[in-house]
Amino acid sequence: MSEKFKPENKEVAQKVELRIVEPRGDKNFMIGFEGKSQEECRTYNWAIESVLKKAGLNPFHQVGASPSEQHGPGYHAWEIWKKATKEDLKMLLPEIEQEARSMLSG
Repeated sequence: MSEKFKPENKEVAQKVELRIVEPRGDKNFMIGFEGKSQEECRTYNWAIESVLKKAGLNPFHQVGASPSEQHGPGYHAWEIWKKATKEDLKMLLPEIEQEARSMLSG
């Protein structure tokens, strides 16, 4: 994702509630959200991946609403494959929100 993301319809995507999902089983911490539209999911997926990569946390799009539709409406979660604490991730949530807002306004 080296190019600047440009949402197709800036009016569609809105702020979503980002949440930190605790590790369980063979899964590490994840950042998850519930998206109502494809555009909203695309915007937040891009923002989460971008911010986590900049932080060196090696994110992986673990859960998508539909295996055949990467940005389909529904639940999405990004697993953190590097060592991180809940506090580390909490500190990144505002940056993810800001990144999503800048994509929508730019």
